[in-house]
Amino acid sequence: MVTKIFQIATFGTFCANSILTGLKIYPSQKLVLICYDYDNTNAKHFTKMISSVDKNIGIIICLISRQNIIESVFGHFSRIVGSRSEISRFQRILLNVSSGDKFLKYAVLSAAYIKGIETFLINSNFSDSPAVLPIPRSYYDKTITKTNLRILNSVAKAGGVVYGLDHLQRLSGLVKPLLSYHLHGRNNTKGLIDLGLVWVESRRNENGTIPIVRLTAVGKLFLTNRT
Repeated sequence: MVTKIFQIATFGTFCANSILTGLKIYPSQKLVLICYDYDNTNAKHFTKMISSVDKNIGIIICLISRQNIIESVFGHFSRIVGSRSEISRFQRILLNVSSGDKFLKYAVLSAAYIKGIETFLINSNFSDSPAVLPIPRSYYDKTITKTNLRILNSVAKAGGVVYGLDHLQRLSGLVKPLLSYHLHGRNNTKGLIDLGLVWVESRRNENGTIPIVRLTAVGKLFLTNRT
């Protein structure tokens, strides 16, 4: 039985042929190219070249804004791996970070680390052999508690932003002192803010100051396909 592979690859004019090498080593049924928006034309030409060789492969181009690279990459990753019906059709998800500039690679590698995706690059110095990068179990998987996850899911269900701890208390069923502890942490325990999963700002209204809790791009990606 042929293993069905979903492959993601960073794309840029530098080392673009390494994507072709990756497809030869790991024949895939679907390919997602992640590139800067100004590389869109080059990416379209590249996909036509791939399709001329393999007419059965499905190809999607995800355009990234360099000015807001982390938010953009993490947002695309959430959509790429967030469709259960789509991802469930494949036995493996692979990421090729051989092409593109270092900033794009770093951002995509960070997303892969959070989601635990198998990652490789093509080593052009050694007969185009693949070098597999170790993706350890996510730091967040080892750190996030059930209560943390309950709070994150409550914010997510509210659309990614909650106005006031009173509202968050109603959504999560947790009392405000416990919410404050898990948001801010204490002593050697990091809270959701320090973990980079939520962002809290204070806003003044007629009744005083109200804390606004928002999911960050990292928080949104971490929650993808989680309950």
